[in-house]
Amino acid sequence: ARLSGVESNQSFYAESLLLKGTSEDALKKGNPIASYNQCIQEADKFTGITKRTKFKRYFVLIQEQCIINKARILYREGKFKQAIDTYDLIEKTSYSWPYILLDKAWAYYKLEDYNRSLGIVMTYR
Repeated sequence: ARLSGVESNQSFYAESLLLKGTSEDALKKGNPIASYNQCIQEADKFTGITKRTKFKRYFVLIQEQCIINKARILYREGKFKQAIDTYDLIEKTSYSWPYILLDKAWAYYKLEDYNRSLGIVMTYR
């Protein structure tokens, strides 16, 4: 209820969608994937609008957290290919990228793509 007070033109809107999706997932209410999708779009929009590098990084970080949370839900639901495709939205140059490698390796393992799973684990090493 409190998060609904954040307007879509406010700079904290993307972050409010991240919190909304996280709350929906934890409480098993609502549609967290829809909230994360909207978060991804809004963070991307604000990344394009803002001129300051620090703010751009902030919105990229919010966007990546929404991507990671969405992919983890898809994995939990057994949608391993969709989870991998979602993880692939994160650039390899991102600070978040190393943190998703093991998650991604498990998704490939569940798809019985053992070579790719092992390759990712070796990359992590």
